[in-house]
Amino acid sequence: MIKYRLILLAILMSACSTAITAKGNFIRPVNSAEKEKYSCSFLGMVTASHGMGWSNGDNQESALNEARNKVADLGGNAMTILSSDGGTAFVPAVTFNVEALKCNFKK
Repeated sequence: MIKYRLILLAILMSACSTAITAKGNFIRPVNSAEKEKYSCSFLGMVTASHGMGWSNGDNQESALNEARNKVADLGGNAMTILSSDGGTAFVPAVTFNVEALKCNFKK
């Protein structure tokens, strides 16, 4: 019986992470110089956060996955991380604020 409870707990906890979508997987991070180089157009601001992971690393990964998925939903192919917050012992939730961008990477 304990084995089934542990399996159920593992399933419930894994459901708390944000998976990256097929489109989100193609979002490329760019810095300021690359934004200029690739003539990136601003599509909007995105905020993504997560705080239910097993560790700080899990929270960061889930928040970044959420940000990439949201950028893809806006039609972007790139993003610039403007700020991040949290990810400490006192504030385990991680929040990223990013710019959603559409860049011309074929240059």
